[in-house]
Amino acid sequence: MSRFIDDKQVAANAAQAEKNEDLLTRWLVRNPDVPDTIATRKAFHDYFGDDWCLELEIDDFSFAVSQMETVVTRQRVPSEAEKRQKLVDDICNLLRSPSGDGFGGRYSDVALQNERKRLHTFQTDVLISRRDEILQKQRLQKMSVPEIRREQAANKPTPSRWYPHEDLPANTTAEDVKKALRSWDARSWVRRFGTRQLNAKLFGDI
Repeated sequence: MSRFIDDKQVAANAAQAEKNEDLLTRWLVRNPDVPDTIATRKAFHDYFGDDWCLELEIDDFSFAVSQMETVVTRQRVPSEAEKRQKLVDDICNLLRSPSGDGFGGRYSDVALQNERKRLHTFQTDVLISRRDEILQKQRLQKMSVPEIRREQAANKPTPSRWYPHEDLPANTTAEDVKKALRSWDARSWVRRFGTRQLNAKLFGDI
């Protein structure tokens, strides 16, 4: 077999492997009870072995999981109603006045009952925002004005030289970039850091 044929086969295998990685990502989104972790993806790669370069169907991953029960464990995913109920409970616990009288900027028992009814009308994303807002306000209440100003100054974002992409971590080497671009995570690196910055690191310009 000529080198041309070898190179062409290697390129075809790499392209198919990338398609299978995208297919696995779609399968994981559809199956949230399987954690999308590096360990999970490695388990799939190990199970398929050399067949990872073959054209897979999305149902192949369901079969693979059924054969890897001791390696990949499905987790119970709370229903949307359960998530919302927990968020409502968390918010009410944060707002509750310890004595039930409503002093100290907290809700009385009566006011909290009405607030609970109102919270049940909100969607999950709104409840998450409300909980985070309360946590932030209560945290800031314990801080002095100078402390708040110092924190705001420290958290003020510095524009990236490679905007709209993130800066590469300071300890990233050219070899790290090479390895990443050869891996299944290549697209993620390009999306996060941009080709200009990656090329600059590869050629020693940064």
